[in-house]
Amino acid sequence: FGIWMFGWGCGNIHVIDFSAEDVESVRLSSTLQLYGPPMIKDTEVIQALIDEVNAFRNTGSDIKRVFQYGIFLGGCTLYEYTFYLSNGGQFVVTFSSLRGGQDITDMDLDYWYRLPDGTQVSGTTCKGSLEVFYSLYERQR
Repeated sequence: FGIWMFGWGCGNIHVIDFSAEDVESVRLSSTLQLYGPPMIKDTEVIQALIDEVNAFRNTGSDIKRVFQYGIFLGGCTLYEYTFYLSNGGQFVVTFSSLRGGQDITDMDLDYWYRLPDGTQVSGTTCKGSLEVFYSLYERQR
């Protein structure tokens, strides 16, 4: 039960199985966005984004959200990484925060991703840092 509900012992989500060398650019977008989405082409920064996403800790099933927030969930903030791959494909990872005011170094999020073939994969919940995401957003402003 603890593994399923809370992700105990499941480690990091590690959903990206390619490196920055396989990526032409990354577009970051968010529902908080006031400016155009940043396009990242620097290989070191792209690798930092990949490492940031893969480092999120699995925190189990999203069914626990009903107990945390109730049946009627309010709005959410979305954070999206679109990786434009060198082979022409796209890999998209989306994080969703149901609660405002979180420290960006330790955010509690839902996530899902879309594979280059278009297959949508629902993740569970996770916890981790969006520091690189936010620093790139600040730089864009």
